[in-house]
Amino acid sequence: MSRLYRAALPEDYVHNPDTGLWELSFDQRPVAGTRSSSPEEGAAQYNAAREKFKSAVSAVRQRPEPVFSFTEMTEWVVEHGTPEQCQAVRLMFDARDKSEFDIAVREGLKVLPRHLDFAYFFGRFSDRMRVSVPLRERLFLRLS
Repeated sequence: MSRLYRAALPEDYVHNPDTGLWELSFDQRPVAGTRSSSPEEGAAQYNAAREKFKSAVSAVRQRPEPVFSFTEMTEWVVEHGTPEQCQAVRLMFDARDKSEFDIAVREGLKVLPRHLDFAYFFGRFSDRMRVSVPLRERLFLRLS
């Protein structure tokens, strides 16, 4: 659902003789543009600050959903990953024991996107064995 924000107009400002500044009548928070030397300047600052806030909120809402399984992570890397990301996942597959797997996970933290963290960081060493052979082969082909 979209949330509406009120835009400031120069007519929304009231002059405060104590401070000598124009103050926004409907918003008293310490936000850019609520107090200004002129109503036009204040409205421009306030509306720019609100737009910046709205775009930041939109960016948060557009984050990819977290991935919880090793199979989903491998699918994402095969479809969207860089060669470095594919290599990081391959190192996890090639690990011979838990110690090597933990080292590969630490390397993966450096290159894999955050929405994949749950799949490998909180997963178990044996989770990688649930990935189908054809999907593994697609990963290995991406690296050759």
